[in-house]
Amino acid sequence: MMELIPPPSGAPTGTVHVLHSPLTIPHVAEAHAALRDAIAAGAEVLDLSAATECDSAGAQLLMAAARSVRQRGGEPGRLAVFNVPPAAHEVLTRYGLLANPSTAQ
Repeated sequence: MMELIPPPSGAPTGTVHVLHSPLTIPHVAEAHAALRDAIAAGAEVLDLSAATECDSAGAQLLMAAARSVRQRGGEPGRLAVFNVPPAAHEVLTRYGLLANPSTAQ
């Protein structure tokens, strides 16, 4: 599960990675490579501001990323996301992937 957090003020907790592509089938391979490298480098916080589109492939990618963070033993053991655009927020909420979907975007 991912935790929706408000945009960090100052230095956020955890390493932030900005995802620079939509979370859709045509872009998921590129996003996967970027997320894999970011998580390997210690990222636990994702800025999804560029994810202006999200479909089931993007949701699956984020589920896999959250699982990788948990398996790596990240603190607090979950992937945190912020700057979630409305389209991505809707898909992630529909799939039940947000721990606190009512948090302000």
